Amino acid sequence: MRDARSRVPQGAQITGSRCKRISVANDFRWQCTVNYSTNPQPSVEAPEAGAG
Repeated sequence: MRDARSRVPQGAQITGSRCKRISVANDFRWQCTVNYSTNPQPSVEAPEAGAG
């Protein structure tokens, strides 16, 4: 899970995660998935100069 979380882009919000145990050559491995959102933050507009 740590490796999967480290691959999330900077600034993204993690929205969920899960791990699944899988069998590989008589051994167990973990396959983890992290879901994330990259919705941009709302921008702040500067007031217009010279109006009025």
